[in-house]
Amino acid sequence: MNIFESWLGPGRLPALHIAVRLGDLPSWLAALGTTGAFGVSLWLLRRQLLDRHELQRAARQAQARLVGAWTDRVVENDPPPRPALYAIVKNGSQQAIYNVAIRVEVGVRGTFTRQLGAMGPEEARELRIQLPGFPRGFDPIPDVMFTDSSGTTWIRTARTGDLAEPKFEDTVAFLEEDIGAYSSIKDHPTLNLPLSLEERRGRKL
Repeated sequence: MNIFESWLGPGRLPALHIAVRLGDLPSWLAALGTTGAFGVSLWLLRRQLLDRHELQRAARQAQARLVGAWTDRVVENDPPPRPALYAIVKNGSQQAIYNVAIRVEVGVRGTFTRQLGAMGPEEARELRIQLPGFPRGFDPIPDVMFTDSSGTTWIRTARTGDLAEPKFEDTVAFLEEDIGAYSSIKDHPTLNLPLSLEERRGRKL
């Protein structure tokens, strides 16, 4: 018999331990409740911040979502012997956009760009691009780059419709043309043709 048993009586020591542990149980439960409430508060705060970020992003993209470009048609022998691609650019917003440009990749035929300048509210333009030959294997669709009324520059990728805010080097790369499968710009039949103002900036629809 040890000293605790001499005080409490035989067999009472385990009961003492249990009593101590059970006596701490309300404190543990209170601590767990406090920790759980804190965790829920953190989760709610994170959710609110994410929702606010999404709302801000949607507000930033509100005008940009209304701007788009697409291929209207590809016409053979326009004029003979080469085809021409006709693209439409539309500013569907109620505010002007600026520094508008399109980029059309036509595989081995090359990559073509046009710079339209500014476009007014609800304005649409048609651009004609002379191709060296009919597109092979896929329908070329123009990407479009522009600056909205708040001064933010966007690139809309044609095949996915995604909007992105490009870095400076991305805007420079967007405006670069490519000779495709041709050996040089001099060998490309249409990439170095002189363009009229309408061919460069489009015809208003």
